[in-house]
Amino acid sequence: MTVEYSLTDENALQFMLSLQRRRNCWNSFIRIRLALKLEGSLHQCALKNMQLGGKYKGSANLPKAAEIHVREQIASIAGVGGRNVSKVKEILEKGHPRIIGDLVNGSISINRAHSLCRLPLRNQIEALTEEYCGRAVSEVENELSIQTGNDISTLDPAAVLNNLQQQEQQQPGSVLVQLSRRKRTVILVGQDLQRLMDQGVVSSQP
Repeated sequence: MTVEYSLTDENALQFMLSLQRRRNCWNSFIRIRLALKLEGSLHQCALKNMQLGGKYKGSANLPKAAEIHVREQIASIAGVGGRNVSKVKEILEKGHPRIIGDLVNGSISINRAHSLCRLPLRNQIEALTEEYCGRAVSEVENELSIQTGNDISTLDPAAVLNNLQQQEQQQPGSVLVQLSRRKRTVILVGQDLQRLMDQGVVSSQP
């Protein structure tokens, strides 16, 4: 037997969000973004209730306490904390479309995206790119540590720099240097340098 329910658009959205929370298919950003579509009707309901109670007659604006109450209602519908609702609203207002897209696919957290959105729009992508570059370097560092069984930070920096200088002198353009906004300088040594060291073409001593 098929059971059908007659639901308004708002009720249907709330039902869908409730279902997705249990299935954990949509991330927090997607749920908040959808729940915010209910903000207008929740505002109207809160304002109507206050007017019926004899308060704020003729006013089109809710007091701060009522605004917070509406925010908490949205948070409850989305299954998140109230602060994240405020952050997502600000992200949607100020965030670059690339950041919003990465929030949808879960590549970046709401907290980190909110931090990036405090920057001017033209600087947000640069900061986001640096974020991903930092992750990539960290992943490479971890992978190298696992493969070698050692902490790569234990390599002698003087020896590495000396070898890189020798390699660049012998094969101009073989060493690539790129600027980064990371606070720590990281040097990744490729297999080409290791091969030259094994062949005795470059020195293994600083």
